[in-house]
Amino acid sequence: MVRLIVDSTCDMQEEWRARYQIRSVSLMVNIDDKMYRDGKDITISDLYEVMRKGVFPKTSQAPADELDTAFREAAEGGDDCLYLSFSSEMSGTYNLANIIARQILEEYPQRRIEIVDSRGGSFATGLIAMQLSKLIEQGMTLDMLAQRARTMTGIVEHLFTLSSLEWLSKGGRIARPIGMAGDILKLKPILDVKNGKMEVIQIVRGRKKALSALVEKVAERASGFPRQLIGLTHADDLASAQTVKQMILERLPEAQIEICEIGCVLGVHLGIGGVGVFFFREMPQDYGII
Repeated sequence: MVRLIVDSTCDMQEEWRARYQIRSVSLMVNIDDKMYRDGKDITISDLYEVMRKGVFPKTSQAPADELDTAFREAAEGGDDCLYLSFSSEMSGTYNLANIIARQILEEYPQRRIEIVDSRGGSFATGLIAMQLSKLIEQGMTLDMLAQRARTMTGIVEHLFTLSSLEWLSKGGRIARPIGMAGDILKLKPILDVKNGKMEVIQIVRGRKKALSALVEKVAERASGFPRQLIGLTHADDLASAQTVKQMILERLPEAQIEICEIGCVLGVHLGIGGVGVFFFREMPQDYGII
C-alpha cells in the first residue's frame, strides 16, 4: 500500500482528508518567539486575532521530528509513502524531507519514500492530493503516482487577490512604500505562482474590479477543462469567496466549487482578507475527483 502525506500548507475539505486517511505534517508559526504547529497548536482564527493586534508572525519549515514520525509510521506499517511538499522555493521543508527520508530508508531498506515538490501550496496542492488519493485507491504503483504528481504540478493553477498590500510589504514581497501607497489608492494585487514562487502579476484599483479580473483569468485558463473541481480559499473573507464562486459558475457552469479557509502559514504571508482560486488548466490523466 502507498500512504499519501501532505503538509499543513495543503488546503482541502476535511471530509476528503479523513475519508482517504491523508496524513499531514505541520509547518511552524512563530509568534513572539513562541512556536506553534500550524493547524494543531494554532488555528487560523487564533492567527488573525494576533495579526489584528499588529503582531507580524513568522513561519518556518516542518520540524524534523514531524517528518520522521510520518515517514516512520508508514515504514513500520509495511507501507511505502509519497510526500507532497510545500514549494521548495518558499520553504526548506522539501529539502529536509529528503534528508529525513534517506535516514528512514537506511533503517527500512525494503521500503520506498517518494518526495514530490508541489511547486505551490494551498488548494492547488489539495487538488493534486485528492487526485492522487483516488489513484492510490485504484492500486496505482508508487512510481506511477510520483510521475502523475509531478505532471500535475505543471498544470495546476494558483490565482489570488488580496484586500490589502500591507502584508506583502511586511513580508518583503513588495517595497514598503508601494504597500502604503497601494492601500491609500485602494490598489488590489492579483498574484500567481510561477516556478514555485508567488508573484504579483497585476494590480487593479478597487475590490470589485479585482474580483472581476481574478474570475476573468480563471475562466480563460480553465476554458479547456470546464468540468472540474475548483478549489476556493479565503483569508477571513467568506463573503468574497462566495461572490467569486457565483461569478465563476456564471462563466464555467459545469464546474464544481469547494470553499475552505486558508491555513496559518499562508495566512501569515498573505494577510487578512483575500481569495485564492485553484484549478487544472488541462485535465489530468485518469481524472477522478468528480
